[in-house]
Amino acid sequence: MNQWLTVENLSKRFGGIHALDSFSCHFGQGEVVGLIGPNGAGKTTFFNVLGGMLPADGGSIRFCSKQLVGQSPHRIAHFGVARTFQNLRLIRQVPVIENVMLAFRHQSGEHLVPLAIRWKKVRAQESENHEKALAILKKVGLLEKADDLADALSYGQQKLLTLACCIASDADLLLLDEPLAGVSPVMIDIVLEKLRELKNAGKTLVVIEHNLEVIMNEFDRVIFMDSGRKVCEGLPDEVRNDPRVIEAYLK
Repeated sequence: MNQWLTVENLSKRFGGIHALDSFSCHFGQGEVVGLIGPNGAGKTTFFNVLGGMLPADGGSIRFCSKQLVGQSPHRIAHFGVARTFQNLRLIRQVPVIENVMLAFRHQSGEHLVPLAIRWKKVRAQESENHEKALAILKKVGLLEKADDLADALSYGQQKLLTLACCIASDADLLLLDEPLAGVSPVMIDIVLEKLRELKNAGKTLVVIEHNLEVIMNEFDRVIFMDSGRKVCEGLPDEVRNDPRVIEAYLK
């Protein structure tokens, strides 16, 4: 398997607490890997370190031969890594479609020189991105909400919008932090359908999740964490039946 992402001996401390303690794992292209464990296991800290929002205290993260440790969040996103957050992180007072358009990478309008000199090209790209954003919103079922403020969406719709932003980024690696938490059963089916489409497109998905049914039916592999360490990993059924998992989490 092509290991797009390899994590070796990753460490992160907060005072005397080891949020990540020599944590190692790997992820292959087109895999959907579940990251599970009790509260405080280190799952979100792992995402924050991987995405550059927290500095690592030790270890290595290599993605497509690039070293991510020490890189800025902007640079890591440029390499093709995108993520969602438990608190969504949307720009709530701008329209839905603008949230999606801001997620596109390599926009000419981000730089002053192209904006000033090649304004026609910038305008043409903005028009193209607007059409792409509409197509993405249609794909996730939010087309009719395109001009609404993000804050006006229901919680489930906001979750779909964060997923739409990940799709717009065209990232190869998606880090999804509890994408189904607090979402209605109907909305869960929609989100899962989009995750399957991303997998089929060759994207690698790392998903923090607590829904046992989803874990068993949707994930290729599962990594169980506790106290910043990897306790075990394997096929969903193998992990579910591991005595250490049963004792710590699933009993």
